[in-house]
Amino acid sequence: MRTLLKTVHLLAIAVFFGSIAAYIFFGAILPEDDLRALTLNREWVAAGTAWLTLPAMWLAGLSGILLSGKPKATWLWIKVAGFVLIALNAQLMVYPAILLSLETVNDANQVFDHAMLREAVFGAFNVLLILALVVVAIKKPFRRSQPAA
Repeated sequence: MRTLLKTVHLLAIAVFFGSIAAYIFFGAILPEDDLRALTLNREWVAAGTAWLTLPAMWLAGLSGILLSGKPKATWLWIKVAGFVLIALNAQLMVYPAILLSLETVNDANQVFDHAMLREAVFGAFNVLLILALVVVAIKKPFRRSQPAA
């Protein structure tokens, strides 16, 4: 069972970061003056986020918590709280910003620009928070030192 959880966890992390990297890459090579390409990109990001990125985030977070066991140590509680913050940010800030950018892509106005900025800022915050949680998982701060034998 633990091997299956590890496999799910690693695959979910790969899908999560891989989908984000693809969104960034295709957004960077997109011609700025092509409204049809921008609309297609926003549709692709919205669909990919709904079907790949968010489910992968949930699978990675929940499998990571399950792999850690009961959160008795402080560092485990930090991981759980961090995951809750990441999930709330993704669901309440990042994904709605993606949908708003898709709705307003044809207008090319301040609402669209603001939605794109919100997606970038809150998305970057999530990636940085995830990387911080990886450090917490590796370093395991606040754990009691084991007595020397």
